[in-house]
Amino acid sequence: MVYEDSQRPFMLPKDDQKWDAHSVETTSYALLVFVERNGIGILQENIVRFLAVMRELDGGLISTLDSVVAMEALVEYSYRARLRDVTDMRVTIEHSSDPNFTVDVQIDNAHGLAALRSFEVMVEEYVKENRREERNT
Repeated sequence: MVYEDSQRPFMLPKDDQKWDAHSVETTSYALLVFVERNGIGILQENIVRFLAVMRELDGGLISTLDSVVAMEALVEYSYRARLRDVTDMRVTIEHSSDPNFTVDVQIDNAHGLAALRSFEVMVEEYVKENRREERNT
């Protein structure tokens, strides 16, 4: 299903299937290869549309691994296609068992999109702090 927001069409997510996470991960790797070898074309655009349809209702993808690979592929695609609107994004990482743990990462040209291949999440300090709080209670 497609809806429009600010005169731009957006695809709504579909219902879950058993192998969706594997499909997203594999397709994301394929997008990375196609973009690297062939640049931007109709096939790559169709792959991006497929990944957009595979989103969950909350806007994310199925699992952590497929989300990370898909994000890498989509960022690479948007960078090479020079899509400024897509390239300027903020990613929020949340811990599933602790709603207080969140990390925000800004991905855009100003923050070195081409160089940003990894980032550090300060989990150790957070875990140590929570252990201290648990001991004190």
